Amino acid sequence: MKSAKFLLSAIAGVAIGIQIGVLIAPEKGEETRKRLSKKGDNYLDEINAQINKFIDGVTEKLDKVNKNVANVSEDGKDRVNELNKEVTNRIK
Repeated sequence: MKSAKFLLSAIAGVAIGIQIGVLIAPEKGEETRKRLSKKGDNYLDEINAQINKFIDGVTEKLDKVNKNVANVSEDGKDRVNELNKEVTNRIK
């Protein structure tokens, strides 16, 4: 959840930064737009990087959970097979 809060904060920061930039820009409109566009692209790149990092972290955790589930499942199957053999041997 920290990543999601960071992402929302980053988006809000971008919006505020763009507004402030437009208000205090001493350059011509075209120059200001170019500069803001470049800054906006940089912010979007950073946001995308953060999103990818978040997704990678979630994916890694899901992979670990899947491996643990597979291990538990395999252990359960082995134990059931052992019990079946034990019951079969006692019945004979």
